[in-house]
Amino acid sequence: MAVGLGGFAVERAKAQCDDAGCDPTFLAPKYFGTYTYPFGIAAGDVNGDFTLDIAVACRHSEYLVPGNPIIDESPAVVMVFENNGTWTTTQHGFPNLPKLITFESSDPLADWAPTEVVFADLDGDEVPELVVTAGTKVPGETGGSGLYVFERDPSGEWFLRQYISDHGLRGLAVADFNADGLMDVAAAYDFQQEIVPAQEYANFVRFWRNDPANPGDLIQVQPPSGQPDHFSTGVMFPYYEEPTPAACEDLVVADFDKLTLWPGGARPDIITGNYLNADRGTFFVNRTQSPDFTFRQPPTDMLEPACSNPVDLWGNHAMAAERFRPTMQAWDLAVYKAGWVHVLRGNGRGVFAYDCPEAAVPDRYEIIPNAQCVQIEPKGGIATGDLNANGKPDIAVTVAHCREVHWLLGKGNGKFRYANTTVYSEEVPDGVFPIQVIIADLNGDGKGDILTTNHLSPEFGLAVLIGQ
Repeated sequence: MAVGLGGFAVERAKAQCDDAGCDPTFLAPKYFGTYTYPFGIAAGDVNGDFTLDIAVACRHSEYLVPGNPIIDESPAVVMVFENNGTWTTTQHGFPNLPKLITFESSDPLADWAPTEVVFADLDGDEVPELVVTAGTKVPGETGGSGLYVFERDPSGEWFLRQYISDHGLRGLAVADFNADGLMDVAAAYDFQQEIVPAQEYANFVRFWRNDPANPGDLIQVQPPSGQPDHFSTGVMFPYYEEPTPAACEDLVVADFDKLTLWPGGARPDIITGNYLNADRGTFFVNRTQSPDFTFRQPPTDMLEPACSNPVDLWGNHAMAAERFRPTMQAWDLAVYKAGWVHVLRGNGRGVFAYDCPEAAVPDRYEIIPNAQCVQIEPKGGIATGDLNANGKPDIAVTVAHCREVHWLLGKGNGKFRYANTTVYSEEVPDGVFPIQVIIADLNGDGKGDILTTNHLSPEFGLAVLIGQ
């Protein structure tokens, strides 16, 4: 059930914002402490009160940040903040302490390092489960790494429904890949966890299908006979005869070739980034027609036409799929890389238009930090949503080594206007590293609110910006 403004108010907001731009404004940021090194963040209604609750994965290891890992002794925890929807200048919607999902030190899974989180209704009971990918606290080992599914009991406590042991996992996506009415799971291996042999599993995506005989139970998908037990992204686009270095960081899921007529109907596809080879990504086209999954790579280049000079698109972990043109059926793609947001406009057949940097109105937008901020590492997060209630999706990004959130306002035609920047309050130290961002309507007013996880400052581990 959707929560937001009434129809009249939405239409009035659209009329006011379409031409004027209607820059969003936010209350002063509110901060919530977390356990060490918060990373993944997700929104979902876990208790049926029609407000969005928040989950944060706290990894207890800085291994996701480039450089030498810093291991500490704090427990790895997934925190669930239950929201009552009341957000004002003096109140916040998390009145109770967050629920903690963790393991006792004696548990074999205690060395897990949760990375990404997603709320998804796996068993069809209209109550979301919490899906978590995890590495391990000690890189190169496998204790606690793999895929987790947690379920909430009537008292509000969370328990482990299923654990699937695997190598360190990172990127996470949930969708009904085989059109059986049940949500399936895809995850990318965490290449930074793969020490020996070097990046052996760095360029693979693993799939699990939902068991129709026991909805909610996940079963590992086996590729066609004779193939590895994972789907390789070793052959990248542009296409070359020999595999090229690859390492998935992020996964985005949408039916990018929706308008292609294919037996069995629409199927969600996957696009991945590539940390090791910044000018190449991978597009998995879904051709599944049975419980067994079938993915292939498209026969043509993803961008049409190609730019005269290579465009550095794929070397970051920040990607998002959205319909930036609400009147179109096609899905588009936004990529945040090295201080630039690139927008690729889909044609519904698996090919994307991109106005190159030399074009009069290019499809890239520079994210400029404040003059006092030295952007040491051009990383951050990206999210899409409607920030000003005009019915046109916008983009929010974080600048990891600055205390900032930036946003681009959508024009409804796949183009954007660089609108504004919010700087965190002065009490927040420099270098908090806002690594991930989501847009979610926490107070039901129809305007997207912005939430970030601040990876290097657990005292300010979760920041919330409520739209006015």
